[in-house]
Amino acid sequence: MLDNSLQELRVLDFPTALQTVQGLESRGDFQYKGIHKMFSLTAEMADKYLANKILPTADQLAKDVGLEKQKVDLFIKELCTKYTPPIFRMISTVEFDLTAQDSSGTISSFLKSKVVFCRPSHLDSGSAHRYVNYSNEISVNAIKKWITNHRKPPSIEKLREVLFAKIEANRLSDTYASSEIEKLFSNPFDETKEMKEVTIAINLRPVLKDLVEGKQLYVFKNENAIKARGRTVFFYNNKDEIFNRMRIYAEFLETRIIPDLQNIGVIGSLSKEEKEDFANLGNLALPYLNESYGDQKTIVQELLILSDFYKSYLEEKEKKEKKEKITEIISILENTGKIVDVSQIKIKGEPIDRDLISAISSNENILFTEYADKGRDYFEYLLHKNCVPQAVAMAKKTYNSSKNDTEIRILSRMNVMDILDTEQKKEFEDLESTSFFNYLPFFTKIWRSIFGLFKVSKQEKEQIKARQEILQRQRIASGKIKKLEREKAKIVASRMKEESFEENPDESENIVENSTNTENDLPMNADEEKQVKELLQKIIDLLDDAWNAGEYPDRTYLLQKLGSSMTEDAFVMFLKKHSQKEIYSYQIRSKANPDKYPWPILISRHYLKRFGRKLLDKAKKESDEQRNSLMPNQEKFDLSSSLEEFLERILPKL
Repeated sequence: MLDNSLQELRVLDFPTALQTVQGLESRGDFQYKGIHKMFSLTAEMADKYLANKILPTADQLAKDVGLEKQKVDLFIKELCTKYTPPIFRMISTVEFDLTAQDSSGTISSFLKSKVVFCRPSHLDSGSAHRYVNYSNEISVNAIKKWITNHRKPPSIEKLREVLFAKIEANRLSDTYASSEIEKLFSNPFDETKEMKEVTIAINLRPVLKDLVEGKQLYVFKNENAIKARGRTVFFYNNKDEIFNRMRIYAEFLETRIIPDLQNIGVIGSLSKEEKEDFANLGNLALPYLNESYGDQKTIVQELLILSDFYKSYLEEKEKKEKKEKITEIISILENTGKIVDVSQIKIKGEPIDRDLISAISSNENILFTEYADKGRDYFEYLLHKNCVPQAVAMAKKTYNSSKNDTEIRILSRMNVMDILDTEQKKEFEDLESTSFFNYLPFFTKIWRSIFGLFKVSKQEKEQIKARQEILQRQRIASGKIKKLEREKAKIVASRMKEESFEENPDESENIVENSTNTENDLPMNADEEKQVKELLQKIIDLLDDAWNAGEYPDRTYLLQKLGSSMTEDAFVMFLKKHSQKEIYSYQIRSKANPDKYPWPILISRHYLKRFGRKLLDKAKKESDEQRNSLMPNQEKFDLSSSLEEFLERILPKL
């Protein structure tokens, strides 16, 4: 809301304004005949403004006063521009066109500009404050409605086309949301720079401010921008659209700016990782960009600022996802109605992270405990407090049927006694006392069994419980060590496997390179050699057909197609021994599902020679599409990037 004392809202006081208008009306040249009537009509509408919220346009004034439009325009110029402060105040307003039906969602299709005039009354103390504020409110609501319901963000391809053209033309500011909205407040009566600045001050800036506060626009400062219009930047608050813009900025930087800097020798060659880090790329280039680079320098500055925004967004998104997962898991625990082993909890088929376990176990509605069995295997258990009575009943049922007291011990370590009511406490104490009978000395148990005394005394219970707790802590400590050692062993094995592949990347290129042939292999006769050649050709034909059909054939695929009685081991040995340079293989490295492609993919030398380059171009295109996609398909990326890596390595050798 604008300040009532703002100078741009002031108008000439009413008595002076009336005398001025009357003087113009009474001039002998009759040039201003009718101006008093227009003044009075506008003032009358201002008096009724509280009731109907209507101010006149130039066309409406011409109609109601009975004057030609040219004459009214002359009067408006006189009343709005010739005096300081003016007699009338012009207000630029944006309205939503209710009749608009445009599937493209452009701003001009749904929003219409209008200029209205007001002559504040005696009650307004010489200020157009309330008229301008309400008109701005109408404008904000109209723009909000368009952004929320009708605006269609550009595709990344269209945005790239526009941004590249504007950057090269040094007109980046044309792509800002503020520039698009500013056109709506273009007032045809603003004939001077000073008048345009008034419209910006009382209409455009307050509207942009309200849209930012309403989260329709995202704004940031670029204090070092070369142009004044680039120092406060407004984007539509669509995160996908903003991140697409970041990617396009980075693409321009990588493909247009960095090569120029490399040509003059100020930047060396960059690794793939360096190119993928937007902030690093920007920081590398910015020191060498002077004002002559214009908007090319501006996009680097904005990219660095937006990188911080992107990081903040990712952190916020991670927190939100974590909170949603915690809520989901707590809901699962409540609906399960029993003790739950942490290792059995999965979200979308994946085990939960360590930090999630900590957050859940510290939740006020959750009971948590560690436990280790006699074999010192370590476990963690969770139980929702609302499920304690059900869990106690289940533990009792399990103990009565199998004499397994594990659930009782776990519940005891969770201090469920604090949750149970008086009757339930007594039931659990009896259950504990009964279960501790098995921990008595052997002859004591025999003696008491004769007399049917299957419960321990309170004193015995406390002693047994204390001893078992000491043993349990020892088991937990030992179990944690064992678990940690297993996890370390897995990590080491995984790293060794990765290092082995990095050191010997070519070992999977050709099956023959891993051949188990020895000098002692017996030579084949003519018939055997013919059979081998026929089978090998059949395998090559099957592989070529599979690749033509878009398949990724492996050993399993070939065995199914051959339908022979040959075992898998024998088949692999055949390939190793006889495929020589005719069949190549590579491994698909899948992060999303490492177990999905256990066997190398096979391809014939014949097929590589004919279609290798075409396959490489297709693989590059698909992997690039997934890298740039807002919602990439991990499996497609794994397939295309693995094939691309293999082909780039093997094709030069053919």
